[in-house]
Amino acid sequence: MSFLDQVLAARRSNLGLLSPKPLAMYGTPPINPNPNVSTIDDGGYGANTTNPLLPISNVKPPTRIGLMGESILDAVSRARKALTTPEGFEEAGERAIEPTPMSNRQAFKKNLAASESGGNPTNVVNYRGYMGKYQFGDARLTDYKNSTGETFTNQEFLNDLELQEKVYNWHDNDNREHITRNKLDKYIGTKIKGVEVTLEGMLAVSHLGGQTGLIKFLESGGSYNPDDNPDPNVMGTTLLDYLDTHNLNKKAKRKE
Repeated sequence: MSFLDQVLAARRSNLGLLSPKPLAMYGTPPINPNPNVSTIDDGGYGANTTNPLLPISNVKPPTRIGLMGESILDAVSRARKALTTPEGFEEAGERAIEPTPMSNRQAFKKNLAASESGGNPTNVVNYRGYMGKYQFGDARLTDYKNSTGETFTNQEFLNDLELQEKVYNWHDNDNREHITRNKLDKYIGTKIKGVEVTLEGMLAVSHLGGQTGLIKFLESGGSYNPDDNPDPNVMGTTLLDYLDTHNLNKKAKRKE
């Protein structure tokens, strides 16, 4: 028999619920001004009131239950205190259910996927052969394979969302390490042709133009600024465009 079953059985036996007694033997249940607070040492039901579950005589039942030999009221009091809502808990609970803001890393990843493929991971192959949710080309996939020793076909890559995410995470970490290793973070906070340089902006430039392209773009002050369209008569997305598009600081200011 569980501890709770023991409590209930002992209570029924002690209060005469197994052999009904006149209702007059029990006190009138008081109005409890604060059901979350018990100020009665013996486990009273309300603040500064007689216990409605006891006979009017207020004599504690001598019944002992459980392994610890607690009285019924001690056990109930202990359980009640354990269930009492701590101060400030409701407010903390409200805060806990509020949406947690995305980290910059998560926000950048989401924005990049949206700008590259609209977030579509399957059967997305553009006119230059870039593919998947993040539009990786053969050269970058080869970098990943050489680094990890993994092998797969382009179609297997397209059909495997988990693999696409795995490649992206490797790619993102590699680009971040490249920025740190080459001390390119010194450009953060500066401006290139009026556009603020941010970490996320540099990651976007590196994604579009490659790691060497990022260095050339930064060191030239934006003079090196190719676009992604092979047709010379059509202006595509430039490195400067991506630096600006993926500036999370600017997006945050817009929300304010």
